Amino acid sequence: YQTPPRCDTAVHTEDRVGLPNISYATFRTYIDEHESNLFRARYCFNGFDSVLCNAKYDYQYDQALEWIDQHLQAARTEIAKPVIMEEFGIHVVGYAYGGGGQKFHRNPPFTETHRLRIFQQYYDRVYNGGASGSLFWNLGFQGMREEQLNSVETLNNWSADPNSDTTAISLSSDHVSQGTRSLKMDYDPQRGHKKAFVDLGNLHEDWYNTNRAKLMVDIYNAGDATLGDIAVSTGNPLTWHESSQQALQCGWNRIVVDVSAETWKSKRTNWNPTGDIAQLNDVRKLSIGIFGYSRPGSVYVDNLRIFFDDGFVVYPEDMLAPIIAHHACSMAGIPCYSTYLPTVSSGNCQ
Repeated sequence: YQTPPRCDTAVHTEDRVGLPNISYATFRTYIDEHESNLFRARYCFNGFDSVLCNAKYDYQYDQALEWIDQHLQAARTEIAKPVIMEEFGIHVVGYAYGGGGQKFHRNPPFTETHRLRIFQQYYDRVYNGGASGSLFWNLGFQGMREEQLNSVETLNNWSADPNSDTTAISLSSDHVSQGTRSLKMDYDPQRGHKKAFVDLGNLHEDWYNTNRAKLMVDIYNAGDATLGDIAVSTGNPLTWHESSQQALQCGWNRIVVDVSAETWKSKRTNWNPTGDIAQLNDVRKLSIGIFGYSRPGSVYVDNLRIFFDDGFVVYPEDMLAPIIAHHACSMAGIPCYSTYLPTVSSGNCQ
């Protein structure tokens, strides 16, 4: 509909698109509260976290998918013209940034996993519903709005965490994602900590007032570790905040965490992943950890960086990128092959 004050009377979209000089139809789908035309979309029934299933979002039907279905059906049966879902997106950072530096919490607090599921649902509708295409908002390029925190060309300010299974750190040129060197971290489970960390100290970073959002590090897994995470220590005395663990495969991995999200665990949250990072304007130390190993081994850490992100931008290294590429190839009816990180065979790992 086009309604007052833009028009004196309501106008059906179908009536406007049905005009003979209109070649095709478009529609948009947004469900974030502060950008939304559909902020009451119900995703609870599809296995989403309970935080999305409160009264505000638990509506009488799944409004977003219904919205897509109705537009595709109208294009097929009433308008008989091509239709494109020409703009949609999901915010996946904890904060939104408004004019004049205004900052507010996202509601609902979507995660990368939510965005993966929602995009796949949308793409299934687009592909099976006869749409001519879709355009998500929006695409970023590698390195966009990115700031390098440490290139790992020296060991300055790096140290082995004494309360972990880390036995030694050194510089290496064996496995490098940027520059000429990386940090090799050796670990041994016989130390009994069931975790191995390397620390980058002597930081004085303000990530709150500068709108930094995502922290990223490359890890080459040459051992049998299965999980990795990042910890951020702030304030004086230091307060430890740890991210959720992410799966590690043999070879290159990229760990990405949202420093503005309310998914961090700390003493304040009884080590549940339900809190934000306190004193984000006073970051003093970063720690990179691995878990799930059963024998001595090594990992290589490189290219630690942080960047501003409003949560809409999809970068080539994001988990969502392969799903977008696969959908585009399916719509075009062609094979699709995508590589976003260097890979190695499992034979190179211990």
